[in-house]
Amino acid sequence: RVKYPLVQPQEFDSDYSYVWSTSFQGEIIDARCGRPVTGGTSLISKVVLLSEYRHV
Repeated sequence: RVKYPLVQPQEFDSDYSYVWSTSFQGEIIDARCGRPVTGGTSLISKVVLLSEYRHV
């Protein structure tokens, strides 16, 4: 399983990024905490978590 290194907050150019997917509508993410601007957990993150869980 691939592990991604954590990026330090000061390395971000701006506070927001746009996450897009071919399967789901895009989401605007607060880059400092990795959560959607609207709050809660990212839909894409939930789907990835579910797919990872199924492989267990």
